[in-house]
Amino acid sequence: SNLIYFNQEIYILQSSGEIYRYDLENFEKELFLDLTEKVFYYQQVYFESGLFSLAFHPDEGYFLVSYSDLDNNLRVERYEYKNGIVDIESAKIISTIPSSDCCHYSGNLIWSNYFNNFLLSVGDMGYKFNSSDTTTPKGKVLLLNIQNNDGLFEIPIVSDEKNSTPLNN
Repeated sequence: SNLIYFNQEIYILQSSGEIYRYDLENFEKELFLDLTEKVFYYQQVYFESGLFSLAFHPDEGYFLVSYSDLDNNLRVERYEYKNGIVDIESAKIISTIPSSDCCHYSGNLIWSNYFNNFLLSVGDMGYKFNSSDTTTPKGKVLLLNIQNNDGLFEIPIVSDEKNSTPLNN
């Protein structure tokens, strides 16, 4: 469902929940992380479900993954890794956004040098009005508050002026 390039390696994400690492130097593929027991993926009916994204912190030994979980939520988890090995026991849920439909999760994760943190795109989850509803994270691009490890979202200051404050609505 997705390809991620990081540190001279390509990570291949399969919707079913498997992540493979492909070493460009040695042309070898190996299973990096298997989340199939956590990921809800049913291609025939819920073709937009599954494993969505993977993003690495550029300097610290952890990464985030996003997927539709067994309860139909958009879930973001954090995993630590060292020397290319994932610590499965370090799994920590960063965010869970419930969905009442089967689709439009989005779930793309990227590292933002501008915000020095991760950004998560959240789909409208099947209801286009969610994008304009300021009381829900659905249909938005969110700044994740990973440094504080509290799993909360932050409202970023996006302005040309240095003294701007974020909107609270």
